[in-house]
Amino acid sequence: MSEMVAATASPLDLAGMVTQLHRLLNARPDCPSPEEIRKACDTLYSSSLLKEEGRAVRARVIIAPPDAFPLSDGPPDGV
Repeated sequence: MSEMVAATASPLDLAGMVTQLHRLLNARPDCPSPEEIRKACDTLYSSSLLKEEGRAVRARVIIAPPDAFPLSDGPPDGV
């Protein structure tokens, strides 16, 4: 990918960021729709406001269809 998505987008820039992400990923057959990207961004933004034991909540995100992850592999370990 030669283009980068701005990591410091404000909530007002969400529509532009979603459009840019979708454009970068659109060549992939499993590309999420703009609505799926927007929902993921909304969830991540809301999650970023959470605290656990006084510390910010951390997350790793992979957007992929469920069948991309074999059940035998189980959930990822570590952070």
